[in-house]
Amino acid sequence: MRIFLDTRDLINLLEGRGPCSVDYFRQWLRNGGHKLVLNLTVIFEISAPLSDPSSKTVVTRLLNDLERLPHVFINDAQIQPKEVESAIHLYSEGREYVPIVPPYVDRLDKAIPISGPPHTDIYINFGLAETVYTIWWVDRNAFRWPEEQVKRLLSGIALDRSMPNAPTVAQHF
Repeated sequence: MRIFLDTRDLINLLEGRGPCSVDYFRQWLRNGGHKLVLNLTVIFEISAPLSDPSSKTVVTRLLNDLERLPHVFINDAQIQPKEVESAIHLYSEGREYVPIVPPYVDRLDKAIPISGPPHTDIYINFGLAETVYTIWWVDRNAFRWPEEQVKRLLSGIALDRSMPNAPTVAQHF
């Protein structure tokens, strides 16, 4: 079974605040033949403290502990293009839909490109922490949310919370 955890739950687990220890979870995954599914968003959220000079989080330790868990990466960016390509191909042949090959890969760098292998594919052992630090070295703000986007999001939340008569779910949908 493939298991996708929320970033907060994953960080809590890695920092020892989860419902079990990382070692217990690792053993549970291995015993059941399960794998943790990771994506670029989760890794960027775990790595966000790199962009905050005041952070005391040791990102390397979190990434190394995470990498020791049985896992796969999903290349979110490849799903839609592959689905569209498959749909066009099958439609032109008059055939029914066939699911695409799951876009799971074994390394983070392979989960980044939309098409083709990553430029770092030539490195035999290119671990999770090394990939993250390579990205961070190229762009020190890669893991930081754009300030304008954060301001708009926070003002929208504040506006919603200040409404005296919030719309019902039925009115929204």
